[in-house]
Amino acid sequence: MESMFKVSALGIQSGQESSVVRAALQPMLKCTASAFEDIFHSLSISHRVVLAEDIPQSKAEALFNKLTGIGLNCRIDPMKLTLAALEEGPVEDERYRCPACYHSQPRATDGRLDTCEQCGIVGRNYEETAYLRAAIDRERRRLQGLKGGEEDDNREAREAKEAKRRALAEQRLLDQARRQAEKELNIRFYHKFRFLLKPDVLYPLLGSVTVGLVGVGLLVWQLWFQETPEPVVANARPIDAQSVNPGVQVTIAPPPGLSVSVAGASPQGVPGSVQALEAAEAGGAAGNVAVGNSGPAAAGSAGAGKTTTAAATASGSGGSGNGSSDAAMPAGSRPAPLLNVDQLTPASAAASQAAARNPQILASLAQYQMQTGDLKAASRSIDQAVQLLSGERNNLSSSQLDVFNRLQVEVRARIAQQHHQQRDAATAKEYWTRATNLTNLMTTPDERAQALSGLARTLYEAQPSTAKAHFKRAIEATRLIAEPSSQALVWGAIARDLAQTGQLDQSQPLFDQATATVKAMSNTGGRWEAQAQLAKQLAEAGDTVAAKALLKEIASKAKKSDQLSPILGQYQAEALSALALNLSSRGETAIARTDFAAALKQAQALPDPARRSGTLLYLARDVAAAGDQVAAGKLAAAAGTWE
Repeated sequence: MESMFKVSALGIQSGQESSVVRAALQPMLKCTASAFEDIFHSLSISHRVVLAEDIPQSKAEALFNKLTGIGLNCRIDPMKLTLAALEEGPVEDERYRCPACYHSQPRATDGRLDTCEQCGIVGRNYEETAYLRAAIDRERRRLQGLKGGEEDDNREAREAKEAKRRALAEQRLLDQARRQAEKELNIRFYHKFRFLLKPDVLYPLLGSVTVGLVGVGLLVWQLWFQETPEPVVANARPIDAQSVNPGVQVTIAPPPGLSVSVAGASPQGVPGSVQALEAAEAGGAAGNVAVGNSGPAAAGSAGAGKTTTAAATASGSGGSGNGSSDAAMPAGSRPAPLLNVDQLTPASAAASQAAARNPQILASLAQYQMQTGDLKAASRSIDQAVQLLSGERNNLSSSQLDVFNRLQVEVRARIAQQHHQQRDAATAKEYWTRATNLTNLMTTPDERAQALSGLARTLYEAQPSTAKAHFKRAIEATRLIAEPSSQALVWGAIARDLAQTGQLDQSQPLFDQATATVKAMSNTGGRWEAQAQLAKQLAEAGDTVAAKALLKEIASKAKKSDQLSPILGQYQAEALSALALNLSSRGETAIARTDFAAALKQAQALPDPARRSGTLLYLARDVAAAGDQVAAGKLAAAAGTWE
């Protein structure tokens, strides 16, 4: 009976590009796309994969040569016979093949490790270090990509400098040619301006110059030689205090936001009103300014009993306590807030204290503080979260640590972006470097991909080539994610970040891929949650039409189900909030108020206090971005007790 063999792939050969090997291997394997991704991922980390079994030796050798030719490390092994007698023991491979140079030789029989006679490599040691070599190779390719991006920037700068130099040289050459031509044609200075001596050009030109000189002369004479007349007061005479009606009331229009009323005329006449305005303007919006009459006319007035005050209302402190800066304005002219938070239920004392000790909620608080422009408070909040997490680090898995590190990367990268926009390059570089180091330490593919994408979004304005390299790495990491819901979430996050940097042509295909992944999910509850996440990302990217369609579809299907997870409510509330912010920025304020109110209602209905606090902080961030700082502050205060 002819012996049968199997062909195994051990990994990618050193120095080979994974993309080239991938393109050559995929047509050779007859399997689904997901199965091929699993096979290639195992090969990329140098795990052994059996590619063919029960084939004759000639076909096995042909397949071996073909696979090694495209850049794979392979080996041929005989199939173990199952019909042999038990006392004979298992059939062992007759020959040893070196995994480094593929030299074939008899196996060692004296108990020693198989060592290649041709290159001297110990087989088992070579296989144990294969993973390390693959990791080093991947890191080398990544660093080469970053270096290539920097070289591209330097090359573009050199090309721009060279183009500028060539333009200046061409301009100098043209000037030299013009002067040479003028010299040869005996063209002098007056030849160039001779056309100005024509009557149809000279007369209008002289007239314009004359009019201009006359105007300038009149202006100088008025400013320097004409004395400023003293103000004339017609019918000026002393005012008798007894002749003034003590019941006269003078109302003076104050600066915006102030209401000043002076009852009774001052014994000195007009200066009393001037004092009231000066007091009001000096007080600004700091509090209440009172202006009263101490003269006998005010004291013995027939209309006594009215209080004489000039009220100045501070921004954020009104009589009703709602924080409106328009408290002194008529009720019909006050701008309506984006969100009514009068009925907002604050968190319990235990929930507030727990929120202040939750690192993820503190990271959400830092994002809200960044939106309000308080970068120092945001930095303190994320540092406090890191300190809290350091005490629990031993009790957390690597994936749980990566979830928090992804939030930390987003916060620190956004702080760096704002410092860059404020022309503080040193601080921006410090925060970006720390965010980059955190990203490189992450091992979970979905969290690492989201961190890379968020970091690229903040870097796009300052370092476009580095940002594009991070986007590329994020996409490569996403392809390694096996869980459909996690992969759809990451595709949507990368698409949103690309859209926010203006790369819409690259964003839309990723949104389409995320949508297709969500639709292919068999778990109904998980599909609804993924749809809500995708709706939030679409709204954050500016696609309100697609976001509304997804939210409507979820609402219509959720009505027929009585088993909805609390996490779905959180995703729906955040999606409505993001949609309302987008609508508010477009001027659709009425619809934005409705969506903000719906988001607040769902946030308050969440049974989990931690999810409720996180959702309220997300809503506070969007409300602050929409311009309602008062409501945003109350939402943040209701989420927890902060230092």
